[in-house]
Amino acid sequence: GPRILGPGIEFTGFRGKVFKSPEGIFPAEEIYALVQKKRNTEWRYVDYENDGDLDILVGIDDWGEYGWDNAFDKNGNWTNGPLHGYVILIENVDGEYKIRGKLEAGGEPVDVYGTPSPNMYDFDGDGDLDLLLGCNDGVVRVSRNIGTRTKPAFAAAVPLRARDVLKPYLR
Repeated sequence: GPRILGPGIEFTGFRGKVFKSPEGIFPAEEIYALVQKKRNTEWRYVDYENDGDLDILVGIDDWGEYGWDNAFDKNGNWTNGPLHGYVILIENVDGEYKIRGKLEAGGEPVDVYGTPSPNMYDFDGDGDLDLLLGCNDGVVRVSRNIGTRTKPAFAAAVPLRARDVLKPYLR
């Protein structure tokens, strides 16, 4: 059935209790410490390295350089830094969750505009899990797994195109 996560928690028995039975799965504060200024996180279970247990991906935004929407000069130039969005891997190691750090794609930490909504799916049908990322700019990106199902490694994220999604249905 569905597994509903919030910051550091899982809502168990969701069908009968909706959001009434949260259980702690990981201290969210440990994730927040990895960025300057957080506004939002998105938590997902995934068997990241195909070892049969559930790991956690956390999409987290970082507004530390961006500030807020009032940083334009009199000429309309943006004067603050970018809005960042990272994906953190929390690995299940023998039943204990351990932070493994920011996921990388193309040799650099995944960094999209705002909160990534990380999801993993075998997008290209080659048997391993690719990384799909939604974010605040409305663009869905895909990072293809160029590693293996048990040792993922990701190519740089590229925007997902409609023809990529429709390819199996086109002749």
